[in-house]
Amino acid sequence: MGVPVIKLNLAPPPTLWRLHHGIISWIVFVIGVAGLGISIVATVRAYQEADRAGQKTVAITDQARAAQRQQANVLDELREISVDNEMPRWRLAERILMERALPWSRVTAELERSLVHDVRIKSLQRARGADQSVQIKLRGESRTEEAEADFIKSLHENLAFAQVVLERESEITNRRGALEFDYNLHLSTEPPPYELLPKYGPERKPGQTTTVSEPPPKPEVKPEPQAEPAAPTAPQVVPQPPQPQFPQERDALRERVRPERRAPAPRQLGRGLRREQQ
Repeated sequence: MGVPVIKLNLAPPPTLWRLHHGIISWIVFVIGVAGLGISIVATVRAYQEADRAGQKTVAITDQARAAQRQQANVLDELREISVDNEMPRWRLAERILMERALPWSRVTAELERSLVHDVRIKSLQRARGADQSVQIKLRGESRTEEAEADFIKSLHENLAFAQVVLERESEITNRRGALEFDYNLHLSTEPPPYELLPKYGPERKPGQTTTVSEPPPKPEVKPEPQAEPAAPTAPQVVPQPPQPQFPQERDALRERVRPERRAPAPRQLGRGLRREQQ
């Protein structure tokens, strides 16, 4: 009688780990190494950023201390400044700033652009407001209220003026309907580019040239012949009378030259006799 054969399979069943345990282990190992490298790099960068932040903090602290020292020096210089001595320089600097903001030529050009009919400007004065903005104090007069309204509308439409403030308005007693006004014009900090004012008169067509009539030629005037200057003549010598050499001759000459006495008129003689008789 033979020995019976018993079929037994004692090996465990195959799994993913048993089939690919080498590849899986290497993959896990590589992932772990990569994670460790990333953590090391992140730690190094964090340390570097902390170091940079510390250096920036130190630099900012030094800058703050330097600014504090400069502020103290500026305060000391301000305390040493004499207002009476520096006032002319400050006024000159203020005048330069006011002129650079908007020169008088531009202001007058913009006012001429905004001026309307029946409105007259009497005076202009430049000043600075509380916010250091340039202002123009304008005084004028208008014949009618409509003309003043048109003038205000024209000023509002002009971009060179930021604001128009009416300070005073009164009627002129001597003229019916006429008004006198005071405006405060705030100039714009960034005025638009200047545009040329329109030219008055008829426009010329392209290609048309103006003919200017030349004045008639002046007749030639011939120079008159100049007479030759006469030769200077010698002065005539007047012969003087011979003077006497002796005193007797002088006396005789005086008696000849002495004028003769005239006889008195008959009336004068009669008056003299009457006076003697009285």
